[in-house]
Amino acid sequence: ALLSRYGVKTPKRLLHLSNGSGVLYPYNSLYKDVCNADMIKKLAHGIDDLWMSMMAILNDTEMIKSHYAFKTFTTYPGSQKYQLGLENMKNADNVDKYDVALSEMKICYPKLCEKLTIKNK
Repeated sequence: ALLSRYGVKTPKRLLHLSNGSGVLYPYNSLYKDVCNADMIKKLAHGIDDLWMSMMAILNDTEMIKSHYAFKTFTTYPGSQKYQLGLENMKNADNVDKYDVALSEMKICYPKLCEKLTIKNK
């Protein structure tokens, strides 16, 4: 996607940042439940990047994606047979765990539906 390669120059409220590349979250930038272990286990086990992004969105945090940190990761042959990204999106059950988790987050956090609209960007 263009946003991941080139960055975003003005702050936005509706960015999904991937923690795998490194994300800085300033103090008080995330919703109060960010460290709620019960909610994390219930809604986002293994999907921490989505959880963190939704906690920022719930907190009305504006985000910027720098273009400076974009790079591909070096992997070793045979080391990616089992990886979290494939498990979450292209698993044996053919279930996109991101879609399921986001739907469940919207139920548990009704304000999230309102905040995930184009007018809130």
